[in-house]
Amino acid sequence: MKKLFMGVTVGVAVLSLAACGSSADLTTGTTEKSDLTLEQVYDKAIERQESMQSAKANIVMDQVTAMTLEGEEMNMTSSTNMDMEMTVKPVAFFVDGTVTMEMAGESEAMDMPLQMYMTEADGFYMNDFMTGGWSKLPENLTEDMLAQMGAQADASEQLKQLKGFINDFTFEQTDDAYILTLVADGEKFNEVMLGQVMGSLNQLGEDEQSLLEGITFEDAKYVITIDKKTFDTVKMDMDFIMNMDVMGQQSKVDTKSTVTYSEFDNVDTITIPQEVLDTATETAF
Repeated sequence: MKKLFMGVTVGVAVLSLAACGSSADLTTGTTEKSDLTLEQVYDKAIERQESMQSAKANIVMDQVTAMTLEGEEMNMTSSTNMDMEMTVKPVAFFVDGTVTMEMAGESEAMDMPLQMYMTEADGFYMNDFMTGGWSKLPENLTEDMLAQMGAQADASEQLKQLKGFINDFTFEQTDDAYILTLVADGEKFNEVMLGQVMGSLNQLGEDEQSLLEGITFEDAKYVITIDKKTFDTVKMDMDFIMNMDVMGQQSKVDTKSTVTYSEFDNVDTITIPQEVLDTATETAF
């Protein structure tokens, strides 16, 4: 289940561009016109993606989850705000943020600080906000996560999967950026997302394959903003609903998120503090 969740997360993160043969429409007030076609922007963005070595990202995500467990309906909301530093070669990241969760009927929301480190040399570490201590993921699970993070950092293969959806993107421009928007119906988005999940996982067990069959997506919208000069993807807005039916237990997750990227190729080497390495306890989380 954990591997499947990570795969879905990676699949969401790597959705980006598509290609077609017309130039971008001008938004209101735009005076700096570019005649590049969507296909040309796509190719340049892929080229930039392949050369990028590091970046920072701010991730803001709101989720509303409705689930039915053993006949009882439960509702939960969560809000995430976190900053991430990442490098590509070697694959490494540091995450620092907060997740706020609230259950329907509860009087108070719960704030959960979130801190994570991962490097190829030392593995994956997560802070336990209840105790203040650190946990380390076992080596065999770390290898899977490194592979998934590597797939996320090098999105070219996943982007190729979107070529069948070229005609579904709208293509606009401002003075500073290209704006690509995808609105996909449930069946079409299912195909994209499940393809991304399968591509980001090294191995998929029988249980996880059966779980995939119980996942559907609906009302999906992506807005991707690309810098006109550098072709960096500077912002990604995502809005979609994921339905899951697992062994008769049903849930519906409405997700709205904004990822803003900055500091391209300007992140120093990420190292895990020695205190974390010395005190962490190995656990599968």
